[in-house]
Amino acid sequence: MAAPTISTAESRETARARPQPERLLAGALVFLLGARLYVAYEFSVAVIAALVLVPVWWRHVRHFQWAQPLLIGSLLCVGAGFWLTELSAIDHVVLSRQVVLNSAMTVSVALGIGLILWARRLLPDLVVAALYGAGMIFSVRPNDGFLLNPWKFGFDKPVSLLVLALACRVGGRVVPALALAGLAGVSAVSDGRSRMGILLVVLVATVLQTLPAPRSARAATFRVLSALVAVGYSAYQLSEAVLLEGILGEAAQQRTEEQIAQSGSLIVGGRPEMAATWSLMQHRFEGFGFGVVAGQSDIRAAKVGMLGINYDPDNGYVNNYMFGTGVELHSGVGDLWAHMGVPGLVLAMGLLVLIIVRLGRLVATRSANAVLLMLGISAVWDFAFSPMKTSVPYLTIALGLLLAARPTATGSNCAPR
Repeated sequence: MAAPTISTAESRETARARPQPERLLAGALVFLLGARLYVAYEFSVAVIAALVLVPVWWRHVRHFQWAQPLLIGSLLCVGAGFWLTELSAIDHVVLSRQVVLNSAMTVSVALGIGLILWARRLLPDLVVAALYGAGMIFSVRPNDGFLLNPWKFGFDKPVSLLVLALACRVGGRVVPALALAGLAGVSAVSDGRSRMGILLVVLVATVLQTLPAPRSARAATFRVLSALVAVGYSAYQLSEAVLLEGILGEAAQQRTEEQIAQSGSLIVGGRPEMAATWSLMQHRFEGFGFGVVAGQSDIRAAKVGMLGINYDPDNGYVNNYMFGTGVELHSGVGDLWAHMGVPGLVLAMGLLVLIIVRLGRLVATRSANAVLLMLGISAVWDFAFSPMKTSVPYLTIALGLLLAARPTATGSNCAPR
């Protein structure tokens, strides 16, 4: 069911009725959540605060559809991951540091979502998004990738979130559309092939919001999802053509040609980890656990899958990054399965369905804004093609903002704006 519609005047009146110190605290913690000031492992200042404040924000979770099952289910999956780790320790090496890091990742997402839901009860959604985006900008740290391409490996996602939140606050569809076009252009010239495609899909979906809403939102949801898939495929084809023509530079053209020649597909060639994941699932469907180092038979199985798409897996990336200190499959679905087994896989697929259906309903009712569209589509992409570690910041804010308010949550600030 779609979130209830709340007028701007009512939202402002409700916000003023909230205690000012509580609103300031929630806003500050959202900013710190985006800033990710780590204290130890994956636990940042904001995540530790969220843990301490569980009694404060938990009572607000019930106002959001699927929030309680999501948070409880996530923690149960962490428990399953620890059990799987003990099981795998019989015949595999387990790295204690990686056990803490991998398990803390899921816990931090759950705590972060709870914090964001509490903030949504106190502040407008777009203010929450802007604060989180501003915090993410402060989280950017110079590293090898950042020094080579600061936009792609640093400022892209934080700036996109902040700019779109501010553009949507201005109102209308024109300003967010112009912002999306500009951001897509920056990604294009900065070698951000996937981000360019995502932003183009969001741009088209934003423009679709100007069309009249259908009479039956439930019946229209499937049609909207089908349209988004078609738009995504078209954006993929357009991006591939632009890259092959060399419009975005000779280096991008050469890399694209090599990936297509290698496997017959830009996506498969660019993400050989997909083949490794599928082969590992067939080899060891129960998964591995937190911090479990793959054995030689596991690595051989993964490499066989990569060889099947004509990718040479005997390199430092596969041996050191994917299997050097655990199992890193470069996708949210793959990583959750590897860390928490079948429960982790069920959690990942459940989150994917929740995000996709929610996006379809929002677009069908013409209540989606550019922020929600970008976060939702980015989360779907990350589940399929990005490491869980780098997906955590966007996944946290995406789920925190996409969870719909219950119809009984009168006076909340949860309607998309």
